[in-house]
Amino acid sequence: SLREFEFSPLADVQRWSEIPAGGSLFDSLFVFENFPLGSTAESMQGGPFRITSGEWHENTNYPLTVVAVPGAGLEIEAFYDRSRFAEAPVRRLIDAYVSLLEQIANAPSDALVESLSVLAEGERERLLSEWNATAVELPGLPVHELVAEQARLRPDAVAVEFGEASVSYAELDARANQVAHALIAAGVEPGSLVGVCLDRGVEVPAVLLGVWKAGAGYVPLDPGYPAERVEFMLADAEVRLVVTQAAYRDRFTEVVLLDDLSGSTSDPGVVVDAGDVAYVMFTSGSTGRPK
Repeated sequence: SLREFEFSPLADVQRWSEIPAGGSLFDSLFVFENFPLGSTAESMQGGPFRITSGEWHENTNYPLTVVAVPGAGLEIEAFYDRSRFAEAPVRRLIDAYVSLLEQIANAPSDALVESLSVLAEGERERLLSEWNATAVELPGLPVHELVAEQARLRPDAVAVEFGEASVSYAELDARANQVAHALIAAGVEPGSLVGVCLDRGVEVPAVLLGVWKAGAGYVPLDPGYPAERVEFMLADAEVRLVVTQAAYRDRFTEVVLLDDLSGSTSDPGVVVDAGDVAYVMFTSGSTGRPK
């Protein structure tokens, strides 16, 4: 039973958890003091001892400790490392806990846990409205033209980072133009769809921008997908051409190899309308077939 391990040393618990020695088993602590003081002592009047008063001092080495002390009312205290936490988020945490307790106290006996909110009053408004008020006015240009504009305005600024690799706006736009020229040369026309099967990296955004510069839309094909799934997606979306890399060349009939691109870096000048297709996404296929 669980009671068999209730007094197990934390050193044993850490060993059982496979957390390496020296690492933190946990970094926060919740303490509910249950000394039988005040009204809680009434049921112990006939016992062998009686506690009439007491005081305690909380000392903790954890970054965050929350202490609940029952009595005529429930007192909540928080102790925290100021080098790890600011006062405001700790206060929000306590406010949320108090709000949850008040909801429990006022809820009907048959209320479901899912009907309770862990957000304090006003916090939901902050998260959903105040922090989400991010609307900005953007130029009425396609994304690839916005990137090209950045390449003109600040060509050396970092545009994409992945791991330790990065490319500037000028490099990103030039690479996208190479992709676009290769696609056009392979017969891609505005309104068509192009498959993209690549490992994640700094080249992926350049390919997607290049597909748009050619006037087409892209269909993402994860290299980890089973072959039959990819075949179905290609057929269903009527995708003829796939941009990929040498490692996946044999999976497709007609490809543009990213490894071999070295053509023009000038803009292909294809006119793209806001209503043109940008991409086609497939669902996970809960019925057995992606849609």
